[in-house]
Amino acid sequence: MSVNKYEQELKTSGSMLYTWQYDLRWAAQQLRNEKKLKPVHKRRDLPWELV
Repeated sequence: MSVNKYEQELKTSGSMLYTWQYDLRWAAQQLRNEKKLKPVHKRRDLPWELV
């Protein structure tokens, strides 16, 4: 899913944009904790990669 495709809809939805971002980041961190996603060492410009 492209974020840009839904960006305007998310921005006009109020807090949904922030909860959506939080949910995705939380899920990614859980996958990193389970060693299923490669670590990114606090960088936000790296793509998510499966181990």
